[in-house]
Amino acid sequence: MPDDTEYTSLIERVREKTGNGLMKWEATKDDDMFVSKLDKYVFIIQKSAVETVTSYYLRMYEAEKQVLAVTARRRPAGRIDTNFPVLAELYEMARRRALNVDAKVAEVIGLLDKLK
Repeated sequence: MPDDTEYTSLIERVREKTGNGLMKWEATKDDDMFVSKLDKYVFIIQKSAVETVTSYYLRMYEAEKQVLAVTARRRPAGRIDTNFPVLAELYEMARRRALNVDAKVAEVIGLLDKLK
């Protein structure tokens, strides 16, 4: 079974396409989970924080069967798994795009500017 570092190239491509706006992400009923569809594949990115451990999970499915799962954690004393930085960045990009954060912030700034 390959370790998570063997999926680094895939994760980086998903992050790149998300950053370029080419992969669309949608919110789910879980506040910390987002989903993207790419042809017959479905990607799910999720964040979990329990006490001093923050984890990111990227899962890829084909026809409802899990094809791969990558987990990256930041543990106490600064120990960080290899894919943690890229999964953290991907999660934040997916969250911001799925929730349309940038447009909402711009709208609120406009509303605040109108207040006298």
